[in-house]
Amino acid sequence: MTQLKALVAIDSQFAMAWRKLGVAYTTGRFRGGLGDSAYAKAFRFRERLSGLERLRAEGRKNQSVLEDRPRAEQVYREMQQRFPTTFLLYGTTNYANLLGSRRRYAEAESIARQIPPKMVQRYENLYGILLAQGKIVAADSIADEMSRRFPENLSVHRMRALRSRMIGDWETSTRNMLAAVTSASRPSELSFACKLLADEMWMRGRFAETLVAGRKWRAADAARGAIGDAILVDSFRLSLIDVNFRGRPAEGVARLDRAGGPAALDAMSPDQRQYMPMLCTYALAGKATDAAAVLERMPGDLLFLPWALERSGELHAAAGHVRKVLDRYESLITLWNNADPEMQPTVRDLRARVVSLRERLPN
Repeated sequence: MTQLKALVAIDSQFAMAWRKLGVAYTTGRFRGGLGDSAYAKAFRFRERLSGLERLRAEGRKNQSVLEDRPRAEQVYREMQQRFPTTFLLYGTTNYANLLGSRRRYAEAESIARQIPPKMVQRYENLYGILLAQGKIVAADSIADEMSRRFPENLSVHRMRALRSRMIGDWETSTRNMLAAVTSASRPSELSFACKLLADEMWMRGRFAETLVAGRKWRAADAARGAIGDAILVDSFRLSLIDVNFRGRPAEGVARLDRAGGPAALDAMSPDQRQYMPMLCTYALAGKATDAAAVLERMPGDLLFLPWALERSGELHAAAGHVRKVLDRYESLITLWNNADPEMQPTVRDLRARVVSLRERLPN
């Protein structure tokens, strides 16, 4: 990365160096705005690139920065037709990700299986695509093969945790996240693992542990000289705790304002954008304008599990869908079974609702 920075400092229109710098920022999990900016500059100076490199710059810009998925797909198809051999190494991963994001899982699987076995992206892509199709046994096989080929890669812990979540086994999911932290040997790995653990604890309502993992995430970023998203993520989560659980709405809103408000989302990596904590904070604090600004930035298919489960249950209850209500509430009870003490009144209330609802079911 140091060499790439030096190259663009010498020649600010060095498009290939800008593209590779964007990749370095993305794979290194630096703050999303850094990668997006580098990709944007590569795209701006793309006329200086060869045919293949120009397509790579255009594909990344449209997929990651503009989020223009149809145009990105056109670019990857052109790359596949014009440069079929090189496409296997440099196009399959992004194209499979793109198709998966559009829920075209059969096509995504076909492309992902073309990724060479020597590349870890083959297993990471295939695993998620297979799980999305309910192919659990095949996904387990992929995880096992990845573990054999890349025994030091931490992503396998994340993959297996995702599988555990799908079947409601949150204890096993958490054990996998803890194993990732224990196995990390470099600051970049520890940063990634602590980020995963913080997300896991947040989902389970274990906020004290969330904040501990967040501090370790920040320390790991500092150790590697990275500008990461950990500070912003912690601010968003703490703001919601202030408003929803501590009864301090003014403090929660002030915390978000110090972080930059809704505009702070734009500077974050797409997979780190904490839409729901920010949205809920503003909504609960009565800040309708700010809440609307967050909504304008949210992907349409975003689902934040704990709050979505509770709200979905309430909506089904209003419609008289008893079995669906039970499904949502029991899933949330399982998720928050070991949540922080301040969350246990919510869990007890949900258990009481479940008992009452079960009495309404026909024998």
